[in-house]
Amino acid sequence: MLGRKTAFLCLLAWLFVLTSCKPDAPVAPGRSPKQGTAKKEGPVLARVAGEIITVDDFEDELRSLPEYTRKRMDTAEQKQKHLDKMIEEILLLREAERRELDRDEEIQGKVERYRRRLITEKLYREVASERSKVGEEEIQKYYQEHKDRFREQERIRARQILILLPPNAGAEQEAEAKKKGEEVLARAKAGEDFAELAKQYSEGPAASRGGDLGYFSRGRMVSEFEEIAFSLKNVGDTSDLVRTKFGYHIIQLTGRQPMQELALEDVRDRIVRQLESAKRREIRQSLATELRQQADVQIHQEYFEEEVPSEG
Repeated sequence: MLGRKTAFLCLLAWLFVLTSCKPDAPVAPGRSPKQGTAKKEGPVLARVAGEIITVDDFEDELRSLPEYTRKRMDTAEQKQKHLDKMIEEILLLREAERRELDRDEEIQGKVERYRRRLITEKLYREVASERSKVGEEEIQKYYQEHKDRFREQERIRARQILILLPPNAGAEQEAEAKKKGEEVLARAKAGEDFAELAKQYSEGPAASRGGDLGYFSRGRMVSEFEEIAFSLKNVGDTSDLVRTKFGYHIIQLTGRQPMQELALEDVRDRIVRQLESAKRREIRQSLATELRQQADVQIHQEYFEEEVPSEG
C-alpha cells in the first residue's frame, strides 16, 4: 500500500511540474485557471472532462519523448495508447486537485527541489554552450601534444583454414586433426588456391568467404595466432600449422597496412569533441565556486560548533 501511495505522489509531483512550467495561455473551455491551460489552438483531438487536447498538443508531446520511445510511435495503435496515457494523466491530476493534493506541503517541497534541479541543469548547459567553443590554436596544440593517440596501428589482412578441436579433445582426436591439417597445408604450399581450400576444409566462421578474416590489428586475435600472422613477411606467404585453443590453423597473409600517423584533418572532429567535453566538465565543477566568489555568502559557524547532546 505504501509503495502505491509513494508512486501516486511521485506521479502527482511530475504532473504538477508539467503544468506549472508551461507558459500562460488562454484558458480552454470548461477549465478553471487552477486546472491548467491548453498550449495551442488547433484541431481538437480529444476532450477529457471539459479539457481539450489538440492535435498540436499531442504532436508536441510525441516530440518531447526520448528518441528510442518516439521511434516506436509509428503506428496508429501505439499513438492511440499514448493518447490514452495522456487522458489518464489528466484524469489523475483532476482527481488529485479535487482532493487538494497539489497543496500538500511534501509535494510542493519535492516539486520545488525538482524545479531547482531543472533550472540549474539548464544553466550548466547554457554556460557550457557559451564557454566551450574551441579555437584553432587549441586544436593544433592538442594535436601536437597527443600525436601518439592519432596513429593507425599496423594492420594485416589474412585468410585462415581452421581444423576445429573441442577443448577436451583426446590424443586420438588431436592426432586426426593434426594429420588433416598437414594434408591441407601440403596442398596449400604446393600452390593450390587457398580460398578454395578454405571453403572446402575450414571449419571456421569465415569458411564461406574463403577464410577471409579482413584487416585486423594486434590484440584482436589469440596470441599464438597473432604472433605467427604478423610474422609473415610477404603477401601470399603461408604459415605452418598453428595450434591454438580452437584447433589447428593455416594462415595466409593477403594484405598489410603499416602504422601511420593520421593527419589533423582526419581527427579534427574527434579533437573538438574531446576538448568541448573537457571544458563542459570543468565548467560543471567550477561554476558554483566562481559564483560563490562573486557573491556575499555568510555562514553562522556556531551551528556546527555546538556540541550535539549524546543519547542517554
